[in-house]
Amino acid sequence: MSELGQLLDLENNRTSLGTLIKIRNDTAHGRSYGGSLASISSYKELIDDLHKWVLARMID
Repeated sequence: MSELGQLLDLENNRTSLGTLIKIRNDTAHGRSYGGSLASISSYKELIDDLHKWVLARMID
């Protein structure tokens, strides 16, 4: 399994990323986001983890 696959398989990362991409696409097409602040916090945590993952591989 790839390193990215391993990161996405942790907890609920793969599903959360798919949901976040759907939210992005929906809001880009004029639909409003009806989620909670707690959801936003968990999405930010996921994006922070992905950002760290990408940076670690770009610097090495």
